[in-house]
This record gives sequence, C-alpha cells and structure tokens, in this order.
Amino acid sequence: YSRRWAFKHPEPADFFRTMEDASAVDLDWFWRAWFYGIDPVDISLDSVKVFQVDDVAVAATQPVRSDTISIAKPSLNTFEDISKIRNREDKSIKFQTDVDTTLRDFYWYYARGMKKIDDTPVVMERPTMEGMAGKELDPYRGKYFYQLHLTNKGGHVMPLIIEFTYEDGSKEVEKIPAEVWRLNEKNVTKVFARDKKVVKIMQDPMRETADIDEKNNVWPASEAAPSRFQMFKGGGRNRNAGGGGVPNPMQRAVN
Repeated sequence: YSRRWAFKHPEPADFFRTMEDASAVDLDWFWRAWFYGIDPVDISLDSVKVFQVDDVAVAATQPVRSDTISIAKPSLNTFEDISKIRNREDKSIKFQTDVDTTLRDFYWYYARGMKKIDDTPVVMERPTMEGMAGKELDPYRGKYFYQLHLTNKGGHVMPLIIEFTYEDGSKEVEKIPAEVWRLNEKNVTKVFARDKKVVKIMQDPMRETADIDEKNNVWPASEAAPSRFQMFKGGGRNRNAGGGGVPNPMQRAVN
C-alpha cells in the first residue's frame, strides 16, 4: 500500500481496494462493519444438539432424500424503459454483442425469443444417514456429531472461533471464516464431527472478536463467564484474563 500510494493522495476506498487486491480476499464485510457501521459484536451460542449413529433407529429400506428444484424463468422488463428507447433511436451506438457475436449468451437469445428455458422440475437425490445401513455406517460409528446453532445478536459479522473441550481435558479450536454468514447474517447452523466426547463448547475463548456479551458464548450455560459483580465480589482476580477467568497464552508467557 505504501509503495502504490507514496506521494499521492489516497482515500479510504483506495486502501480497501489495495488490501483486497493484494490478498485476493473479499473483505467487504470487514470494511462495512468496522469503518461504516456502528453495530456491536454479539454472537450467541444458542443451542447444541448431540447425535450419534444408532443402528436400531436406521432402516435399510428408507429411501434417499429427494429434493425437487424448480427452474425459475429469468424475469425481464415488460415495459419500454427510457434506456431501451434511447438505445434504439441512437444509431451510432455499437453494442459489443454485435461487434463480437461470441459474447451472446443464453440471456441475449432468451430476451429476443430465440431460445426457451427448460423449466422442467429437477429431482436431486442425496443419501442421508437415515438411508444408510451396514458397512455404509462404519465411517460414522463411534463419532459424536454436534449441531451448533448461533445467532448474530449484535449485527456485526465476524468469524466464528469455536473451542471444544473434551472429556479427557484436551482442547481443540475450530476457526470458521466470516463467509459463513453470507447466506443468512442473522442465524447459522453448523455441524461438527468429533472422535471424542465434548463436555464444553465456547465461542471466542480468547476474546479475539470484541464480543460484548460473554454469558451467551458457552455451552453448557452453567459454564458461562462470571458477571462483573461476581468478579468484584471475588476480589477481582483474573478480571482481565480471557476465556472466563483463564489466562490466555500471551498472558501466561508474560507471567
């Protein structure tokens, strides 16, 4: 960025474009939230559902799930807008599709009635665990499936940083990019497969996303971080430590 804009007059948008161009990553969500928005960060871990493969509940005769997808026709303007009228009247305009006919796609022909869309519903079949039996279930036996439902209560989109604490005391952190919110910026459901039993799940354990409410970041809920009053009552010990009173790696290194 310094080399590109040395002795020039860059605007904030120039910085944004440079970062995206150099990293090849779409950072619109980041600039919009941190530079233009005022929404806080508050991602809530609402619920956790635990599943395991059950041979008794699985019937081999159950069919695979079928999803019927209807192909929608492209919507076109039925009225004569001012752009169409002016483009027709101005004979000096040369459209690129006329200069290079290889640029004419399906929509160019469809708009002129030269091609029709096949709107026959498409049936897509996909296997589900309910339709599996025998050796098909072998890769899933002994595994624990955790379905996490998270809500973006604050409005500020951020990556998900999920820490799993296992029954044997070991921990594992899963980091999910912010693109997980691209289809629904309010709610997201994610399933994780684990080989060991999980006893605790925490969202943003090291306080990396500036979440304003840590009480809704933990499962089970009884493991939530103590309130400020509880910390004050206890003498304020570890009140700046991450993860509900547990020092983070940087603090342990300093000590």
